Amino acid sequence: MEQVFISVMSTVAVGLLAWIARKMRALVRTNDAQQDGIRTLLRNELVRLHRDLVEAQGWCTLEDKEYAERTYIAYHELGGNGTGTVLYEDIMALPIKDNG
Repeated sequence: MEQVFISVMSTVAVGLLAWIARKMRALVRTNDAQQDGIRTLLRNELVRLHRDLVEAQGWCTLEDKEYAERTYIAYHELGGNGTGTVLYEDIMALPIKDNG
């Protein structure tokens, strides 16, 4: 009787561990997709800021730079680099003017 109990418990434990492993893999895939999507949105925001500030306006406010910096830091922390870094550096190089 004891061996039957141990066998049943072992089977239950293995099944539970397999279920947990499947759930963890699904969570990792979901997390990766969310991070990729957020990184893409942040890069698009840097592109928009670059177009509006660098290409069209040629200057920015201090608030623009602070926003660009927060956007870039989040983008970079999520693994973004390359083009986003160039866009950010171009924005940071702009002269600051008062919006008033």
